[in-house]
Amino acid sequence: LRDVQPAMDPGMLSLLDEVYLEGRPFSGREVPLASTSPYVTPALSRQQRFHDFTWQPWRDARGVIQGVMAVAVEVTGLVVARRAAEDLARDLREAVQARDEFLSIASHELRTPITSVQLQLQFLLRAAPATDPEGAVSLVHRR
Repeated sequence: LRDVQPAMDPGMLSLLDEVYLEGRPFSGREVPLASTSPYVTPALSRQQRFHDFTWQPWRDARGVIQGVMAVAVEVTGLVVARRAAEDLARDLREAVQARDEFLSIASHELRTPITSVQLQLQFLLRAAPATDPEGAVSLVHRR
């Protein structure tokens, strides 16, 4: 494999060696891999691609490891979509937090003058003669 894929990540090669030499299978999820294939256009080879893969030791009838079986599935679209959804969810949480802060401030700012008006109205209602409704209205208009 080192001859066929000389640009392969050394860490990946050491994992592959563990599978081959020690017989330990390895599974990777959403592993970023760059394409070094001559069949891939330069624009695509620069784009980061993600893969889920499994390497299993391939044994003969006697149990001796003869090679490594590999199964890989490109999951770039899933990773990109999940990251976009996470970004949107974060933006939504920030927008809800900003809205809640605004409503809290606006509620306080509106409550203060309303309380003042309510107190003045209560004062005027107490000061107005109970037997003269028109006098009470004129008292409210004068203030």
